[in-house]
Amino acid sequence: MNDLTRERIAEMPAGRELDALVAEHVMGFRWEPALYTQDRYLLTPAGDIAAEWTPEDGLDVSVPELPFFSVDIGAAWPVLKLRRSFSERRQFYAELGRLCQEQTADGTGERIRVAWPDAIGYLTPLVICRAALLTTLPAGHP
Repeated sequence: MNDLTRERIAEMPAGRELDALVAEHVMGFRWEPALYTQDRYLLTPAGDIAAEWTPEDGLDVSVPELPFFSVDIGAAWPVLKLRRSFSERRQFYAELGRLCQEQTADGTGERIRVAWPDAIGYLTPLVICRAALLTTLPAGHP
């Protein structure tokens, strides 16, 4: 999960892996190791278990404490509103604009350009999550 690139994020489908990445990199959840195994737990800011990772099974996100950030607008809205500083907000909205411009109007694969005020119609939980993750990458990161 540490090999995040702009390309990987832009192509990542909605789903629990994306939800876990947003939780970790954007929303302040943290991974903690288990005491006696190689398992790891994704903890909410309040300390509740939101997901588990085991060497045998990989990521297990069946725990209900992990919000469905990438498919539920109610869960994604706090991701949208989380930007703290002006520079974070500016970078986040720039990424949102770029992602919205890449969406298609008619499903033909032909790209359209979207001016920012009109981009609101293209906001989906998936786009919000992708933009939020893109803002966590260091400057100049591929």
